[in-house]
Amino acid sequence: MTDPFQFSKKNLLDEHQVVEVRAPDDAVATWFELAGLACAELRRMGVPASVEAPDEPLALESPPGARIHVADRYPYGVLFSWNSPIVDSESFQAKLIAQKVDDPLVVRVFEVARMMERAVHRLLDKAGFRVLIDNSAHMNYEYRILAAPARLRGTKSV
Repeated sequence: MTDPFQFSKKNLLDEHQVVEVRAPDDAVATWFELAGLACAELRRMGVPASVEAPDEPLALESPPGARIHVADRYPYGVLFSWNSPIVDSESFQAKLIAQKVDDPLVVRVFEVARMMERAVHRLLDKAGFRVLIDNSAHMNYEYRILAAPARLRGTKSV
């Protein structure tokens, strides 16, 4: 498995770099394999999950559940977040556009998303995945999947 932090560190230390460097294809391929294994494990446990490719156009309506994202640019690697179906609704989108971040519905949706992300993190951890809650962004947490359990390495994802 390719360590995503080697690319992050190189990107952050290179002062003369104007454009973010894309991770090599072989690294991205290992991250896709890891994302597939995590997605299969979550589905096996009854948690809806999907894998998003780096250059995939954003869907108008994303599938609900755990979104496992493969990032070929900073922050690099395999990350996940929670997608509640309500975030695609017109009423919720209107509240966000109007910047009503203190609206009880908006507050609750974000609270539930954080709870579900922690739950997914815990499920993957208990299944033997090496996971990390990264606070390097300082404002938000990045939930990362770093490695599959030894029992799954070398197996094909669903």
